[in-house]
Amino acid sequence: TAVLGDEQPLREQPVAQVSTSDFVCLTDDPRLRSDTWEIVLVQPRVAADPVRSARFLKIVGHPALAGYDRSLWVDNAVELRRPPELFVGDWLADAHVAAPLHTLYATVAAEAEAAIEHAKDDHLRVFEQLAHYLDTTPGALEARQHWTGLLARRGSQTATMAMTLWWEHVLRYSSRDQLSFGAAMTAAGVWVRSVPMANLQSAVHAWPGGPETRAETDGRARTARVRAEIEAA
Repeated sequence: TAVLGDEQPLREQPVAQVSTSDFVCLTDDPRLRSDTWEIVLVQPRVAADPVRSARFLKIVGHPALAGYDRSLWVDNAVELRRPPELFVGDWLADAHVAAPLHTLYATVAAEAEAAIEHAKDDHLRVFEQLAHYLDTTPGALEARQHWTGLLARRGSQTATMAMTLWWEHVLRYSSRDQLSFGAAMTAAGVWVRSVPMANLQSAVHAWPGGPETRAETDGRARTARVRAEIEAA
């Protein structure tokens, strides 16, 4: 996981106490301490952009992870209920990358609409991203959407190349990385295991705050401004 800036406190993972996996938290806070995570201090990739800096650690990784043949990203809002070694192997049995299917948004287009509605990113940037995908990867907008609050990957060259391309999409388009996940994986030609699993809670995890953990406080006001601008255009 990663904790950059001071937006959220680090969520402890009690399951780490009975797990044989290593739990690594990447952070820019030298004062951060944990009972369940090994703390690794990092420099934000983009100093003025903590969101994309955290996305970089999620997608591309860090040298501290270089020795592992498999890894599982756990969003800081998510709590594991089972040790990862009990399910990550199954997820990656025939795939380089694995993530749960999204149970709130069926398609990329649906999540993009919600991102605009709830002011989670600049609507013009999202519109541009959708327009480019319609032009270059038409099927991506209607493909099944994934939830990357849990993201398993192999330490293979194939997975690394796919992740690099995904990171480039996050830099070029919306910082909402799920909007570009499917298009980037398709373009990279990597097989993604789609795990049918409820996002809010399952046998392996809980997501106590749900999507509200990513909502902006001024979302309603911003949505009103966006709608007015769209209507004017």
